[in-house]
Amino acid sequence: MHSSQKLFHYPVDVTARGCSEYYQRITNPVDLESLEKANQHFDFKSIQSIQKALQRMFSNCESFNRDSSILNYSTYIKLYFQQRFTDLQRRNTSLRDSYQKDQKGTICGLCSGGCYMLEGQLLHCSGSCLEVIELNKKYYRDKEGQHVWCEACYERLTDVFECEGKEYRKSSLECVMNVHKEKEEWIRCDHCHQSFHTICVLFNNRLYEQDHAFIFHCPQCILDLHENCITERATLYIPSVTGIHEGVN
Repeated sequence: MHSSQKLFHYPVDVTARGCSEYYQRITNPVDLESLEKANQHFDFKSIQSIQKALQRMFSNCESFNRDSSILNYSTYIKLYFQQRFTDLQRRNTSLRDSYQKDQKGTICGLCSGGCYMLEGQLLHCSGSCLEVIELNKKYYRDKEGQHVWCEACYERLTDVFECEGKEYRKSSLECVMNVHKEKEEWIRCDHCHQSFHTICVLFNNRLYEQDHAFIFHCPQCILDLHENCITERATLYIPSVTGIHEGVN
């Protein structure tokens, strides 16, 4: 007899339950213990993939069993999970909407971050200290912007001096503030229309500069296209370190 309290917890023991034909009829068995292990190993790429696995588990139960008590329990547990997923999606939507309102702009579909201001390029003093010039601090640079000096090293410079074999006049150096910042760059998925930080999806902007017509698909849409068994070949941009245009079947 089945213990309804542990009906879905573990793989079906065909000997204990007297159903030797189970694995002949159910070719893709699912149980909660296996799902938990898969989740711990990050085998699920999205909440939707977990939902599909649970749906398969309930479908297996309903197709194999005829006992009304088991089917009733299966229906009860299925409704419980459906409600939990609905609550989770509602909560996530609420959090995203609240965050987006606070950010007053777009949020990233992967990291849920907003519009960040990034630190600019690190400036290393060309003087004797060789230290990094801190943000919001004054520094001096040559006309070409190839060399920079912190305030302390600037004070020690002579009227005419050399740096890396080139002669400079101290009076020709320009005093500026180290306030340079850059906005986080964005890319929009051509399939789901969500926006993403380019760094989050490893997107190389030079690809777009070379070809304005290519299609960008985010990682989640690429996974969905594979799960839905799309057979027609489509040109997709797959994020990679090298940022190469690749085709996916």
